[in-house]
Amino acid sequence: MLSTAEIRWFLPGEIPEKMRAWFNGFDDFPPSSQTRTDHYLHLPGNAIGIKIREGLIEHKQGVDGVGEKWRSGTHSGKVEHWQKWSFPLVDYFAIAEMLNTYTGSWLSIIKERQMRILSLDPTNRVLSTSYEEVSGTAVGWELTKLKIEGSNDSRWTMGFESFGNDNKLTETLIKICNTILADCPLKLTEEDCYSYPELMCRV
Repeated sequence: MLSTAEIRWFLPGEIPEKMRAWFNGFDDFPPSSQTRTDHYLHLPGNAIGIKIREGLIEHKQGVDGVGEKWRSGTHSGKVEHWQKWSFPLVDYFAIAEMLNTYTGSWLSIIKERQMRILSLDPTNRVLSTSYEEVSGTAVGWELTKLKIEGSNDSRWTMGFESFGNDNKLTETLIKICNTILADCPLKLTEEDCYSYPELMCRV
């Protein structure tokens, strides 16, 4: 089981070039890039998410209610707390058949994702790092273009997700968000701040 704290925004259209330039210009440590397709199960409510990705089935469950309000400068959102479990899938042919048969139950999303892993040094300065070098608590910062299969609408998401030491998840997440978003070129609002399980309820 993995515990996380997360702030995430979803916005319509293509990722603005000023956002890409800001994300990619954070420092000299290049972000990782990946394109993949995730399959989400339609479920009532926004407290549980189930998805299939890269040979795994993942269960995501919200804890501590609907989330804590967060504000920094002109930006606002919610800190949500999650517990996650991942299990390997063995029969890929059966999974593919299920996705093709029960098309109304699953939603496939193509993700073109850029990811940075951030940590704090002893003076609380934000640094880029890698998964292999993480000790303690770190934050994944992603900028992702989304394409929902069967829809002509474009969306994108930016999210921060802390992982590691359970006792410092929220503290580290907020410190890093406050620092990173100080010069964000686009205003982020609580109205656009929600999770993938809630996205499934909105599409």
